Amino acid sequence: EVLTDAFTEAKVVADHVFWITIPTILDEVHNGYHLSMARFDSDAKRYNDIMRRLALRFGIHVIDTHRDHPLRPADLADHVHLNEASEQTYAQLIVERVMAVLAKETKTS
Repeated sequence: EVLTDAFTEAKVVADHVFWITIPTILDEVHNGYHLSMARFDSDAKRYNDIMRRLALRFGIHVIDTHRDHPLRPADLADHVHLNEASEQTYAQLIVERVMAVLAKETKTS
């Protein structure tokens, strides 16, 4: 209910709303570092699938970083955070997706 309320409200205040998926979780890297806080890529995929369906139901654009830029160990600064180069790559991916939506809107206006 909280998510549906949030998505409903977001659509009221903005012409375009974007949901960005959880990126890849590298199980062996993340869980090798901090065993008391285990995370698994299968959980991220399941969460992303649920959120994708909900977002699409509300007409919210989905930017799928999990699918479109799978992480490698070299992309991480530590067990979970992106290094600077990967941050730039992710930022570029997000900008490209947002700009594609806006360009499509401009063409139809």
